[in-house]
Amino acid sequence: METVKVGQHVYWTDPDGDMESGNGKVVALQHESVGNDTIISLKMMDGGEVECTLCELSPFRGEYYAELKWHFSDVQTLIDGVSDEEAEAWLFRNAKHLRDRLCELGFEVMDTLLSLDPPKRETDND
Repeated sequence: METVKVGQHVYWTDPDGDMESGNGKVVALQHESVGNDTIISLKMMDGGEVECTLCELSPFRGEYYAELKWHFSDVQTLIDGVSDEEAEAWLFRNAKHLRDRLCELGFEVMDTLLSLDPPKRETDND
């Protein structure tokens, strides 16, 4: 990205891989003119806050929301005595089944939420 402005939605990539990269909104700039070393403050969609530089940002990736990821430790919370490798192998073998079922449940949840909180339509403002 060449520049950003406060209020702009962006995608942040963690250069160290320590945190989860993701979509966020620019909430503050260290300087008015944005350069490669300018510190940019983001409010992430998961509620967290990040300070980054321009080179860590790319255009907003708004195609997907509410992503879910499983970790081998999730399997280990449900069954004792499973090694990290065994849990990872189980997740690999069953990933398609998890995705399919979570997609079904996701649509059920969206249907319920849409009836409780429908999208705001442009015509609603008139």
